Amino acid sequence: MSKRNILVSACIITYNQEKYIKQCIDSVLKQNLDYNLEIVIGDDCSTDSTGQICLEYAQQNPELIRFQTRSKNLGVGKNWSETILACKGDYIALCEGDDFWIDPNKLQKQIDFLETQDNFVMSFHDVKVVDQNSEPIEHYSNSNNNKRSYSSFEMLSGPIMPTASNVVRGDALRKAVKFPEVSKVFNMDTFTHAHLSRFGEAYFHENMTSAAYRVHDGGVWTRARYNFRVQEALKTLLLVYTTIGDLESKKILRRDINRAYWNIFKFHLKKLDFISLFRDAKNFLFFSLNVQ
Repeated sequence: MSKRNILVSACIITYNQEKYIKQCIDSVLKQNLDYNLEIVIGDDCSTDSTGQICLEYAQQNPELIRFQTRSKNLGVGKNWSETILACKGDYIALCEGDDFWIDPNKLQKQIDFLETQDNFVMSFHDVKVVDQNSEPIEHYSNSNNNKRSYSSFEMLSGPIMPTASNVVRGDALRKAVKFPEVSKVFNMDTFTHAHLSRFGEAYFHENMTSAAYRVHDGGVWTRARYNFRVQEALKTLLLVYTTIGDLESKKILRRDINRAYWNIFKFHLKKLDFISLFRDAKNFLFFSLNVQ
């Protein structure tokens, strides 16, 4: 397929990110790209000015930007899924509304690679971690493990692949999120990567740090308590387990689910919360007795 016939969708998922959404959209608009580009923005019924900002960008760039706003709040998983399903691209590049891209050639590099490597369903790279003022905090890197490609099974519980670094084949990504269960999912990156493993491998670009991941007080995950995080991580793994059909994948997921339960048990014991410990132990027993 010639470059002029390839469509790339930049998929921006946002909610109450009025302080950061302009920087996110501007970073997409700055991309140098030989391919055709569309920008699809999904705002989950923000209560601040995020929606108005996105609408203004769409009105200024009607041929480039499609803005989707919700009549009610759908939740993280459903908004993520609906926005991706609205993307028409042969490739979809993900970016949440408080993150941004820092390399104007990011998309060109990743798509050029995927165009020549059919066995990879996606590629990703390192990110710079920044604060609410876009000042660097740290550099998140996968480089120290000396791996460049991750098999389908390794993707199930392998590297952290920051959302803003992901470029994915469009057909595979749309299939990966097309489950009714997504409305219950908070950790959509984990859910999505697990289901993408059905379609190919993931490639890590060693010498690219082309996006910034923002840590700030308004971030849902940043604000969340540890107990909420581990419970949501477990719930996501259980939902992946029930929606994925491959038996070998289920075997890997059972190991990760057992580990997640163990982390929860340790947390309850540390807090001397025996009521919660008993509840989750009962849930673990039920899962163990009913695994396929």
